[in-house]
Amino acid sequence: MKLKLVSLDGTSIWMLFMRDGGSQFQTWFSSPPSSIDHVDQSYIENRLRENLTYKEYLFIKEEYKKKYQELMKELILSKEEMEFLKDLGRELKEQDNLGTAKPLVWQIREDKKVFGLDPLYAEDRVCIVDCEGNTFYTVEEAMEDIEDWHYSNDEEVPQKVKEMDDLEELFNYMSDELGMDDLHYTGYEETHEYKGAFLTRKAAEIHLKKNHYHYKNGTVYCNHGWRNPELKRLLEIVEKFADIVDGKK
Repeated sequence: MKLKLVSLDGTSIWMLFMRDGGSQFQTWFSSPPSSIDHVDQSYIENRLRENLTYKEYLFIKEEYKKKYQELMKELILSKEEMEFLKDLGRELKEQDNLGTAKPLVWQIREDKKVFGLDPLYAEDRVCIVDCEGNTFYTVEEAMEDIEDWHYSNDEEVPQKVKEMDDLEELFNYMSDELGMDDLHYTGYEETHEYKGAFLTRKAAEIHLKKNHYHYKNGTVYCNHGWRNPELKRLLEIVEKFADIVDGKK
């Protein structure tokens, strides 16, 4: 026995049932269901205008479901597209979610400093910044710049300056005594910035490996797609698709 489904317009379906002896029977569905498991034997017999054995009835129902799925895949997706969705669905199902609820969004997290805070409220996170973007976070870094200035002017660093151990003191000396009026004494906070959006951890890791030079201490980070029902539903469908292709549903 064989069962064949054919669609000529991408919507309706011709169903052809062939017995081993060569006899054939057919029917047409204008709005084909994805399954005919719910119909009884008489319904199929009326459709085909032929009496069926119970074995033939069960065969047609089971084959219809499989052939329908195969036909829909052929009509909608190429083989490469199906492989992509299947692999993506498997990866979505099998990847470690790191204790995060679905839907997951994998991003690249990098270190970031936000400047412009009042030094009084920066909890010792203070620095000196010049107009060229050079930043001095420590007394040692600022002192090195002061030494360079004095060296270029054939001068010794005053002893009182050498004894300074406060970054703000050095800032005042640099701006008031050395005339470095392009300096700013500011507080800052250390935070993170999240870039990109990937459906799988694997894709995010590949991206970071290929583009690491674009990030400052970049790491792969797992975020929850908070209140994003469209993304949640879409990824559920992709996972379900992988199960169907693998024959699990």
